[in-house]
Amino acid sequence: MEHADDTLTMPFYKLSTEPGDSASVKIEQAGHYILAFIESENEKAELLPIVFDTNKIFGKSTSLGSPRGLRSSSVQDILDGDQYGDAKTSSAFAAVSQAKLKPGENITIAAVYGKADHIEVVPQIKEIVTQPGYIQSKAIGAKTLINNLTASVETTTANPLFDGAVKQMFLDNSLRGGMPTILGNVEGTATYDEDPGVKVFHAFSRIHGDLERDYNAFNIAPSYFSQGPGNYRDVAQNRRDDVVFTPRMGSFDIQEFLSFIQADGYEPLTVEAVVYMYDNEKEAAKAAKKVTNDPKSFDTLTKVLTGGPFRPGQLFDLVALLNITVSVSNEDFVNILVAGADDYPMAQFGQGYWADHWDYYIDMIESYLSIYPDTEEALMYDTSLRYFFSTATVKPRSKKYILTLTFDGKSKHVQQLDATYFDQNKAMEQEAFRDQNTGRIGIDANWQRTHEDDAFRSSAIAKLFLLGSLKFAMRDAYGMGIEYEGGRPGWLDSMNGLPGM
Repeated sequence: MEHADDTLTMPFYKLSTEPGDSASVKIEQAGHYILAFIESENEKAELLPIVFDTNKIFGKSTSLGSPRGLRSSSVQDILDGDQYGDAKTSSAFAAVSQAKLKPGENITIAAVYGKADHIEVVPQIKEIVTQPGYIQSKAIGAKTLINNLTASVETTTANPLFDGAVKQMFLDNSLRGGMPTILGNVEGTATYDEDPGVKVFHAFSRIHGDLERDYNAFNIAPSYFSQGPGNYRDVAQNRRDDVVFTPRMGSFDIQEFLSFIQADGYEPLTVEAVVYMYDNEKEAAKAAKKVTNDPKSFDTLTKVLTGGPFRPGQLFDLVALLNITVSVSNEDFVNILVAGADDYPMAQFGQGYWADHWDYYIDMIESYLSIYPDTEEALMYDTSLRYFFSTATVKPRSKKYILTLTFDGKSKHVQQLDATYFDQNKAMEQEAFRDQNTGRIGIDANWQRTHEDDAFRSSAIAKLFLLGSLKFAMRDAYGMGIEYEGGRPGWLDSMNGLPGM
């Protein structure tokens, strides 16, 4: 626990060193802050003191279920006493020792929580958030943002609860797959003969839908066009109707997800947002020249664009970090730079191969054809799609079928365990594919390649035919269904033991 000043109004919560199982000890600089104040419409607000010692509020009640300390002491007594915030889990309570209200009057206590890279930033943040009307403007902005995101399903019936439920359902499910945003040539349409200047970026995506599930490693980048990785099924499920609500994205989702089909018919688990790259330095320089008039910024930005893959949020972060002077609006900046870049879908293997990931392709295709019915033939035969290349390989039955004890330990039965393995040969193949200029592993390392080291491609119909053939061959002996050869069941995680049985 540290403080940005001596008034106890700007506590900074952080660990003293970075946690890690390593002999290298690094001092932790980043932390979290809280700034609280009574809102004022006309003048700059004064910060309230923060009670950061949990014992002062809860006493010896370690369950934190009863504020015994607050019941035995006044707020002023707590503020006048000593507080201890080192080597313990701290709290963050804004303290108002007294307030006089006339009949009908009220006060609003605003609390701003956030993360900062260094404690010195906190006073700067304080100067911004305590300005008159700042909190109210942010509240209005948040509500406006939600209304804009859900405008396509706005419903007006005699039941306001139903109307709200429709918007909330759309918002929750859209966030699981991400909100499709048209970038680059924002006036164009990415149909089957996709305009290369039209790009689709899914903002706000994140894993699953439940913040309370700590094990889901909930992760969203704190940047413009914020996004985080999601599980394959979650993203595929919730993008099935993207094109219905955002027709100008065309066949983007279909092409992305059909590209993730591997040569063995399986798919990776984690789907991340697309990245953008400039392979041609001249094209990068041409784009940089359109967004900055400063020669030094032009050189720096050109190096950024040719330095490797990037996402929109990273561009804005680098502009601030490297002091790049931009001569256009933020909107024009990102659209100009993204329009000239190539986009690459990103994914990675994890935890095995699920049996139901291929279920959602037909839904995506049918949704697309409901909007663009005259492009079916071109979509199926004219598109050129890659094959994802994972380092995990499914073992043959002779390697994964074992004889093991039953749950009661009285007899033995056959089980399928450890269905996949880390394929060292595939890993070496990926490692060998390096960019000739930078020496880094090339972005095409994650895609099946030909003997000439080019990404292998085929039409959409060829990929679907291969997928159908593989799944047909994986039927059980009675032809009743598809076996769980990859070690993972369908969507129901509580059935994780079923593939073993």
